[in-house]
Amino acid sequence: METVQPSDFVLIYFSGYGYQSDKLNYLLPIGFDPNDGSALGLKAFSVRNLLGRLDTRRAGTRMLLLDAGRPYGALTPGLAAMDRVDKTIVSFSAAAGQTVPDPLDGSVNSFTAALIGAIEVPGATPSSVVPMLKLRSAKTPRTSRCPLC
Repeated sequence: METVQPSDFVLIYFSGYGYQSDKLNYLLPIGFDPNDGSALGLKAFSVRNLLGRLDTRRAGTRMLLLDAGRPYGALTPGLAAMDRVDKTIVSFSAAAGQTVPDPLDGSVNSFTAALIGAIEVPGATPSSVVPMLKLRSAKTPRTSRCPLC
């Protein structure tokens, strides 16, 4: 985060587990243990705090690609819908409050496959990736579509 300069374009891709609490989204780190006794918000990384840190660094456009819609034990399933944030593009792998399990064969899920395909298009730009991601994911089965906000 310390290398972000004013007006930088920042792309954050997270693939893992996330949860929501009080309409706030959290990303779970490797080694996360929901039973260790400390408050969940202290063990997970808050998306709101992430955006706040980017504001502090005066980042330019930010693109958050959150593939964090996997079910995780007793935690609230899926991520919460987010209000629009100035200069920020957010894309989720699942609708608000929904989960998308990983493919049984261990391959990448439909969100990541659509993202890879969108990035590989010759001439792709950050502003063209999300519409291509939306188009590509619309071709997948209804249960695995990627809703964008």
